[in-house]
Amino acid sequence: MKKYTIYIISILTMILTSCQINKNYGVASFTFDDFKPIQLSQPNIIECDSLFMGKPGSIHFHPENFILIADRRNVKLLHIIDLEDNSSVLDINPGRAQNELLSVWDVTIKGNDVYLSSIYENKLLKLHYNSVNRGFDFNGSIQFPQQFLRCIPYDTGYLTYASASSKDRFYMWDETINVVDTVGNFPVNGIISQVPLHNGVLQSDLGVCENKIAAAYKGIDYIDVYKNLSLSKRIHGPLLTDVEVKERKFSNGSVATSLSPDMSIFSRVIATDTGFYVGYVGYVSNGKDIPTSEDMSIKKILHFTWDGKPDYVYILDRSIQDFAIDTESGVVYCLTASPEPDIISYML
Repeated sequence: MKKYTIYIISILTMILTSCQINKNYGVASFTFDDFKPIQLSQPNIIECDSLFMGKPGSIHFHPENFILIADRRNVKLLHIIDLEDNSSVLDINPGRAQNELLSVWDVTIKGNDVYLSSIYENKLLKLHYNSVNRGFDFNGSIQFPQQFLRCIPYDTGYLTYASASSKDRFYMWDETINVVDTVGNFPVNGIISQVPLHNGVLQSDLGVCENKIAAAYKGIDYIDVYKNLSLSKRIHGPLLTDVEVKERKFSNGSVATSLSPDMSIFSRVIATDTGFYVGYVGYVSNGKDIPTSEDMSIKKILHFTWDGKPDYVYILDRSIQDFAIDTESGVVYCLTASPEPDIISYML
């Protein structure tokens, strides 16, 4: 009898804890009518004679007036352009040494320092800005004991978006690279699943500013806002629909998990003191056609306050694959989607 009493108490504790968690954050929704629209047109083209872009994946703005282009083809991992004269400052090539990576998946800028990481090598490189010669010097590397999808300096440690198979969204690491906390949970409303949810099927992009995190899901219409590592707001957009999580097992023992319908909603989050920007793709598969590069490109840039309120929607005059923002000057830098990638800029 005692065993069953303990079991019932445990179940009630879980229910009460779940209810308590649900009360800890607000739920909001948005439509595009909730934003103030701003049309972006007549962009400036950034010319750089020495620019090499094999397969550019992302663009980033450095506060000392540089642009960083990460390449996905691994011929040159990173290209840095000085916007004062559009000259090439540094190319980072792939390698196996301590201060090298075979691939760059993530680029994060905190202050004047640049952090490069690879999901395949569980490794983080740090570049320090040298103001004397307007250049960048290698400033050490960190090896993590497990895979991660993104790695961002946070307070006195590092925040990683956990591996694809992880049921925890984020890990907090201290400076000695020990896990001190796990953060985050997945939405349940609108998700039909007998499969345990994990980062591989519910991928996100995220932006971090001081103690605030904005995480926008790529395949479902949700944005999560965290403050002090606690979920404060869960926002859903106009395309929110029931999504089924499917699992397919193969004869070799491997498992593939996917969402149905296939969607690409958000891409790129940039966090600032006053709010965060989110790239909006808004693609939902019809189940028949293969998505084109146009389908998967960013058409709008949304801006929210940290309270989760819609602020501005920037409507682009062309599709882009990524963007970065100079908040001081009010300029957005974009990588165009097709037919050939260009670097362009708009005044916000």
